[in-house]
Amino acid sequence: MPGAVIGRFQPLHNSQVELIEDVQEDSNKLCIGVIGTELCYKNPLTYDERKEILGKVFPEAEIARFGNGHMKLDFLERHHQFLMNFPAYREDIREKFSEDVTIYTGDKPEAFVYKYLMGFDVEHVGRGEIDGGEVRDLCERAFVEGDESAYGRLEERIPEQSLETVEEVLPERYEEIDSMDKPDSSPFNNISSPLEILEGY
Repeated sequence: MPGAVIGRFQPLHNSQVELIEDVQEDSNKLCIGVIGTELCYKNPLTYDERKEILGKVFPEAEIARFGNGHMKLDFLERHHQFLMNFPAYREDIREKFSEDVTIYTGDKPEAFVYKYLMGFDVEHVGRGEIDGGEVRDLCERAFVEGDESAYGRLEERIPEQSLETVEEVLPERYEEIDSMDKPDSSPFNNISSPLEILEGY
């Protein structure tokens, strides 16, 4: 049975590596879905850069791109767009991976959506010790502020393939992001509960 892990991998960190290794052991085919994102401080790496990292760590994996940001299942910034697009997302997963793929996730809302809204088999696993938000914060501190202690902590949390890429790419990438036009505010800023965005569905 094929098994899939779907995420942003901004950048790939050690807890994600452990999860993907577990999926690899449990499955006869390893599928990795990389969510398309627009460049920003939370998403500083391009799809091609993330695919290259994953391909180095898991050369036998089938890697595919999904969407452009709206596929991430966090509840506030992305969920409204996701709900409007999830039927297409479901078909995209089936087409690029398999009809009978099992999706592995450490995120409970994601597990619910994949299982009950999309009809996939789901394995809910532990999230691991490393948080992606913490890793991105360390990247900013290391490559924007020049914080050497942050760089040391980053080395402990991401594989060397990720470290090589962020060292090469992020100093100039953050400058590029700083020069980009930014929206004044998010339309989701005034949402107090994830349930508010489900009204009407």
